[in-house]
Amino acid sequence: MKIKLTSRYFAYMGKHFPVMCSSGAFPLLPPVADAANRLDRFDDLSKKGISRHVAKLTKFKRDFNAAESKAKTPEDRAVANALALSASGAIAELDGIRSWQKSPEVYLQVAFTGLVQASEMPSKTEKEREKRFIKRLKALPSLLAIAPHNIEAISTTSRGIAQTMVRDCARYLTELGESDLGKNGKAPRFLQECLSALRDFDKFILARPELPEDEGPAFEDMLVNVAGTHRPANEIYAIAEKEYHSRLESLSWLESEIGSNWREAFTQYAGSAEKDIEAMDLVIREMHLLRAFIFDTALPGVFNDSRCASNPSRSTLHRHSAPSTMNRHWVPGMTNRPAVTSARRFSPAGDSGTIRPILRACEGNTFSWLPAKVIRDGICLIPSAVH
Repeated sequence: MKIKLTSRYFAYMGKHFPVMCSSGAFPLLPPVADAANRLDRFDDLSKKGISRHVAKLTKFKRDFNAAESKAKTPEDRAVANALALSASGAIAELDGIRSWQKSPEVYLQVAFTGLVQASEMPSKTEKEREKRFIKRLKALPSLLAIAPHNIEAISTTSRGIAQTMVRDCARYLTELGESDLGKNGKAPRFLQECLSALRDFDKFILARPELPEDEGPAFEDMLVNVAGTHRPANEIYAIAEKEYHSRLESLSWLESEIGSNWREAFTQYAGSAEKDIEAMDLVIREMHLLRAFIFDTALPGVFNDSRCASNPSRSTLHRHSAPSTMNRHWVPGMTNRPAVTSARRFSPAGDSGTIRPILRACEGNTFSWLPAKVIRDGICLIPSAVH
């Protein structure tokens, strides 16, 4: 397996899709460490750009398939297979699911996730943070302006999600305007331009004709091009049905052991909160203890404080000031991932540095399309067995 080919693939993805390859919100695109060096630019979602990228990814896939056929060891074959499926997954997202052509919320997701990254991710100096933040802030209206050229009609669900996100993003921009970062240099003027772009985006959402709800790509296509299996859909269904009944049997056994209906036991369980301390107060306390351990003991001086905050009025913990509808509403195709059971590691000549350790490898021969390159200091995780 040629290291140069692998490096070119991830460098290409990190260069042209820095947000989608680092946010974790687009599971069919591989996580790429090099995206940390692109926090001053957005993803290329233009129609011509997408066409060019699909062609390039198709070539990468052919090269990985060729490398798999020439591999001399099982490990090299496994790596090449995982990389080919990684490229295939990216092609499925861009040329199969085609959310960039149907879902206006994708543009908001990329734009404002990228803005949060530029403003909050660690930087060597505060000046570097301000520079990358200003560049993305300035480029945000241009990114949103691409959507009307790509999207001709919008489904009812997508329209509702996008409208909710527009309002949430507008609140986020207003909050940014009150921060030190938002008051610096040209930031106030660019923030006003972004608010104006959001108003235009909202008008575009309302003006587009309605599209029937999208059922997504054919399940059989996703099995072959993403899951990397040629098993027929009815066989996959039979496996799932067998697993479902097996879980029901386990729950029935559990009920006999605890002497109660498992649903009632689950909903009535109050947790292991300490006496006289509310559950949320415990969570907040543990957050502070963990932060103190990371910043003061384990890794002093390595990370900047991310200003993680807890808002008891929300159902989830979230990063301070980040638009709250981002992860709650945007549901891309095939987002569900299995639990991690085991992983095998090897060390290629990969790029170091971390964004977030979101790559997982799963036991057995399932889900081998997961990207082969991990963002954990040059460590790759690959499935313990592949198709």
